[in-house]
Amino acid sequence: MENKFIKPLSILVLLGMTGLAGCSSVSTNTTQSANEADVGIPLQKLPKEHPAECTIQEYSAEELFANSKDGIAVVLTDSGVGSAFVVKHEGNSTLLATNAHVVDGTKLVTLKWANGSQDQAAVVKIGDTQSRDNDLALLQVNGNKGTPLKIKPSKINTGADIVALGAPHGLDFTITRGIVSAHREGGRVIQIDAPINPGNSGGAILDKTGCVVGVSTYIRKDSEGLGFGIASNQLQAFLVSETKPTQEPNKKAQDIAYHAPSSAPSYPQTCWTSAHPDAPKGKLISLPCKVSNPKSGLIVVNWSDGYNTKFHNNRATRDEIEDVDSGTIKYGEIGDKLIESRGNYYLIVNADDGAESWIASDTLKDWQE
Repeated sequence: MENKFIKPLSILVLLGMTGLAGCSSVSTNTTQSANEADVGIPLQKLPKEHPAECTIQEYSAEELFANSKDGIAVVLTDSGVGSAFVVKHEGNSTLLATNAHVVDGTKLVTLKWANGSQDQAAVVKIGDTQSRDNDLALLQVNGNKGTPLKIKPSKINTGADIVALGAPHGLDFTITRGIVSAHREGGRVIQIDAPINPGNSGGAILDKTGCVVGVSTYIRKDSEGLGFGIASNQLQAFLVSETKPTQEPNKKAQDIAYHAPSSAPSYPQTCWTSAHPDAPKGKLISLPCKVSNPKSGLIVVNWSDGYNTKFHNNRATRDEIEDVDSGTIKYGEIGDKLIESRGNYYLIVNADDGAESWIASDTLKDWQE
């Protein structure tokens, strides 16, 4: 039997089938160099707490958009555009939910906020792009950004009014209205009649109280007004689950493009590197990181995309840059002093192959041997 429920899995599908809620193809530069980005600018401070519980207070569509726009983001990837929304501030980081198919095959994405600012986010947890009710992913960005949206813990009633937020066909921060037409997949999926299109995928579906009741995911290609979103109860289950990423066949663990711990790890610093596969040639990109200095002459950097690097400052021989997962060692020059940039300190590492890294210094002690 033909599967008429289609999810956008490639740019060809998006161009060929207009009945999709996924990434809309838009040409965009998703990375920044250290000269183009705000290196070391203090991050915005917001309360590190869960959003308040859902209430019975109802709002108009205009009020819903005004109240929630700071918690939604446009997701920019090399293959297109999707949507995401803030679910939590955790430590000095922000977690956002989106669809797995929006970020499939990439470690880093660019987030565009309603105020026009942009941040890079790491894919830290991902579900199943082929599943109707587990097509979910979790993104992490350094610093407390945006306003977490409340997630409805209970089932929304059939016939209830809803709004869908997203970036259909790249039209950023769009709101559409509709109702919950039905519940599918044992209540794990909601059917809605609000118009959703390519670019809406990963966007929040809100009820009249402003609570998230679903995540826009796909539509039925042979009909109009048949949109589907993963229900909020399923989203909550994903956020607390220990689901591991779907491993591509015949790939070693270190080659997987993302790592999914049971809960998002804390990466309190921001590091910069041009050695990352997603970095344009000769340009630095930023990544949330955790830097430690276990002994004199050694720095360990845990990157938010799952990679781990050791930097060995060898006085008598060449400095070494070690990929912990693969054991690969490159040689280069590790700076003998810290460099200040806008009130923050970095250790600059230049590899012989031309790659450059700026390692955040706020946890470094006794670097010199």
